[in-house]
Amino acid sequence: MPFSPLDIFWYLVALGILISVHEYGHYRVAVACNIRIFRFSLGFGPVLWRRAFGEPGCEFTLSAIPLGGYVMMLEKPDEDTPAADAGRSLVERPLWQRAAVILAGPAANLVLGIVLYAAAQFVGIKELVPAVSQPPAGSMLAVAGVRSGDRVVATSEDAADDETAPRWSHVLSYYDFAEAMAIAVMDQKPLDVQIRHVGETGTHTVTLPLDTLGKDELDAEAVDRIGLGSPYMPPVIHGVTAGGPAARAGVRAGDLVERIDDDAIVDEQSLMTRIRASGTDGAAKVMQWHVLRAGNRVTIAVTPLVLTEEGRHFGRVNVNIGGDYPTELVHLGPLDSVVYGTQQTWRRAVLSLRMFGRMLTGKASVRNLNGPISIAHAAGVAASRGLSEFLVLLAQVSVGIGVLNLLPIPVLDGGRLLYYLFEGATGRPVSTPWQTWLRYGGVFAILLLMSLALSNDLARLLGR
Repeated sequence: MPFSPLDIFWYLVALGILISVHEYGHYRVAVACNIRIFRFSLGFGPVLWRRAFGEPGCEFTLSAIPLGGYVMMLEKPDEDTPAADAGRSLVERPLWQRAAVILAGPAANLVLGIVLYAAAQFVGIKELVPAVSQPPAGSMLAVAGVRSGDRVVATSEDAADDETAPRWSHVLSYYDFAEAMAIAVMDQKPLDVQIRHVGETGTHTVTLPLDTLGKDELDAEAVDRIGLGSPYMPPVIHGVTAGGPAARAGVRAGDLVERIDDDAIVDEQSLMTRIRASGTDGAAKVMQWHVLRAGNRVTIAVTPLVLTEEGRHFGRVNVNIGGDYPTELVHLGPLDSVVYGTQQTWRRAVLSLRMFGRMLTGKASVRNLNGPISIAHAAGVAASRGLSEFLVLLAQVSVGIGVLNLLPIPVLDGGRLLYYLFEGATGRPVSTPWQTWLRYGGVFAILLLMSLALSNDLARLLGR
């Protein structure tokens, strides 16, 4: 994972926006409930810069550790509380107001996610075209009649049955399709998919029996059985390695491979599969490549290298195929953008919650956790690709922050809400000794999460 100093700048920009919105949610509702506010801080630790903010006696600060923020309010009165602040502490507010103050931070992040997703779609964003490569014979997609280049139009929120029709979710990119597939596998439910075949205008509905996989994770074996490969890419030679088998045979960059021997080549995936299959017997076999070059059809005899890996033989000709996957500019109107933003925020929030649950139960690897280095790198890459890409990245991280803060861990907002739930159910607050011990446990849990995320970052940075 390459890392650039510019990534740090975009990380600080992203974090500044997301933390500001989160803390402003707390601040705004606390002010509405007439709770005394002393400080609105971006970052933790020593204060680097401050200025007056809001009501007299309140300040806005920038602090040294850019890993979060806080709103310092009057939690409970004591003998030093000024008379002017009497009755303005958090504990003196009704339970519903206290819960609203705490809930407002994560809620602000989720609302921001909707706004950012909607803004990106309204401005227009380049998305991977949701067209599939040739699925392997016998896979679920192949059995369903899906062919190379077919476009995925929509996926079902729930599979159809005899009484109800499925609720369709429009697929704007290949990522949308892959995410819908992952969720259906996790739910162990079939997935209805609307497909538009190449050259046709209408759509066909196919049902993928994902519930028969016997899995709740989209791992390599599940991907193979489904037939979910890379997005559709024309079988065009993007580059030829000098001195390699293809270069010696006369293959050139820009050649479109139409057939190899008697096998039709329909996309990048089928070309790669055919090349690898040329060495399965352990001996090099000459292949007749039929290519389209500058409008002319040319036949080239290519003899592959035969390599062995883990006891398996495969062919290689040393070419780069395809290049960048096809994209298209997706632009939605104002209302459709908001609907899409709401759907994406809900889907991302649910997926994040379920992923946390799976990691907690050992069903998913903790390597899925991303730390500040990964987020900084992603922010730098997204910013380099344009405004819309950066808005989507902000939306994803904002939803993640909102969900993380709702987890029932003491020291997080979700932990405070859990205290209030206990108080509402029993009529008495959690005792001070219990709060102290729970706080220690919460700090330990957060430090553990941060350590795991940072170790994952370092592993990626070092290329492990």
